Amino acid sequence: MVRKKRKSKRRSKRRKEEDILGLGYGIDIPQIEIPKIEVPRIEIPTLEAPERKPINPNKLSKIQLVSILAKSISSNQLYSALIKLGRHRLAEEFKAELDRINEEYGRRKARVEGMAEESFSGRLLQMIVNEVIKELKEIYTALSTKPLYEKEFQIQLEAFLAGALKSIKNEIERLGTRVAIKREFKLPHFQRRIDLMIMVGGLRVGIEMKYSLEDAGDVQRLLGQIDEYAPYCDALIITVYKDVPSYVLKEIKDKEKLVNKPIRIVTPRKVW
Repeated sequence: MVRKKRKSKRRSKRRKEEDILGLGYGIDIPQIEIPKIEVPRIEIPTLEAPERKPINPNKLSKIQLVSILAKSISSNQLYSALIKLGRHRLAEEFKAELDRINEEYGRRKARVEGMAEESFSGRLLQMIVNEVIKELKEIYTALSTKPLYEKEFQIQLEAFLAGALKSIKNEIERLGTRVAIKREFKLPHFQRRIDLMIMVGGLRVGIEMKYSLEDAGDVQRLLGQIDEYAPYCDALIITVYKDVPSYVLKEIKDKEKLVNKPIRIVTPRKVW
């Protein structure tokens, strides 16, 4: 009896499995076939250097021939190589083009050097003008007595300027540039004399001393002097003891634009 129970248990278990899979109800479950994946074979080509054919220089274009030769030799060697290859006309064309390029390079280099020299001269001129103005402002405060007229003002100012400009002269000459300071400098082709001329190398800074510019006649005289001084000065400094009226300042600045030279106006109170 015990064995029969075991068999019945096994049968019931099998029926349950068949019911789950649908076998007990006549349902066919199709079998799924998994396709095989084939990995394609990759053929790696062998790297073989192509055979180099000899180059015939006579069959190459001008650009090809020059570019090939220029990669490994200098310009002079390239010219000689073209001659040896029998390309005389091409050699002369190449030399002519090379000369043209060198000439253009020379012109550009000269322009750059000229600009650099002009820039240096401009900076030097600005430095001289600024130093003179600085000394003038100190001199104004150091004047022992107030001058009563133009000649007295010029005598006092020149005495102080002589010492002040000497220090400026020494500093600039250390840079290798010659400096000369001339009093009552006579202008070429004119009987006029500028009160003081500072010459630094090829640069010239003129200083004109005025006691007052309140009178219209003095103003017109100064404007005429500016016209005469401008061609011989790179910059002009007008030092005035008394305050300058605003309309006079405007006329001087208008004249500055016409002569195209920097003009600075220095008084005991202000600098324009």
